[in-house]
Amino acid sequence: MSEFAILRNFDAYHKDRTLFGPAIIDAYRLEHDIAVAARVVVSPEVTEIWQRTFNPPNDLGLAEMIKQDHDGAFFVDPFFFPEGDSIDRATEAFFLKSKPAIERLFSNATRLRHWTKVAWLASQYNQSGLVARRKKYPPIVIPSSPAK
Repeated sequence: MSEFAILRNFDAYHKDRTLFGPAIIDAYRLEHDIAVAARVVVSPEVTEIWQRTFNPPNDLGLAEMIKQDHDGAFFVDPFFFPEGDSIDRATEAFFLKSKPAIERLFSNATRLRHWTKVAWLASQYNQSGLVARRKKYPPIVIPSSPAK
C-alpha cells in the first residue's frame, strides 16, 4: 500500500461548523481514550509513515521524534533533540524558558488531574537529550502531588 493510499484513510470534511470523516473519528478516539497526559498522540499508521520516512537512508535525525509512551500510545516528543546535533540559540532559549514555565505550572496544578499532566511534561523534559545525556540543563524537581 502506498503512503498516499494510507493517508487517504485519514480524510476529513470541514466546512463552516461541519466536521466529519475517519480522521475526525480517529482524533476523537485518541483524545478521549488515550491522551490523558499532556501530549500530542498520533496513530500507529502516522508513526509508521514517519519512521519509514526518517529512518536510514533518509534519516535527518528525526526518526525518534515520535516515541512510544509507557501505555503504548505514540506521541510527538516536545523536547526531542537529535543526539549529535549542535545547540543553536533557539534551542537554548526554548530549554531555558521551558523549565521555569513547567515549574510555574506545578504551582497552578491544584487538582490531581492537572498535576499528572504537568508531571508527565516535566518527566519528558528531564528525559530529553539535553537534560539527561548532556547534563547542560538541570532537571525539574517534580513536587509531591496535590490532594485530590
